Amino acid sequence: MENKIYLYFRAIIFSSLFLMGFQAVGQGDFDIQTGSTTSGCGPLTVLFEPFPDAGKTVDSYSWDLGNGSSSTLEEPATIYITNGQYDVSLTIFYDDGTNETINKNSFIDVFAGPTPSFSASTTGGCLPLTVDFSNTTIAGDAALDSTKTV
Repeated sequence: MENKIYLYFRAIIFSSLFLMGFQAVGQGDFDIQTGSTTSGCGPLTVLFEPFPDAGKTVDSYSWDLGNGSSSTLEEPATIYITNGQYDVSLTIFYDDGTNETINKNSFIDVFAGPTPSFSASTTGGCLPLTVDFSNTTIAGDAALDSTKTV
């Protein structure tokens, strides 16, 4: 596979000083679609969107979505079930015979969700029975928005 970086030069003259700079162009990229996210609790549905080199015509796409799924769709979607981080890569094939590969390591982050649990001070007895409950929830690695005791 061949990754190309196209360079152009622009001359700028200030008085008697001659400056020359360069800027990389011609690089494709990808991201998630609006309304989607790169992190959250599983199952996490993610929609991808490519941004190919604007100066070229795309022939095809080859996605490795990091969770055992691959796709040749332009804008694929997948579901990440298991908590962990996932690498995503996209190879864009252009109609001029060139291609480029974009890799994003740990691009998707699926959190372990909370495991709700509680314990009771007693589980049997005669009426009137007073029972105290304790929250023994395992938080996981996702932030909780709120907790509520009822």
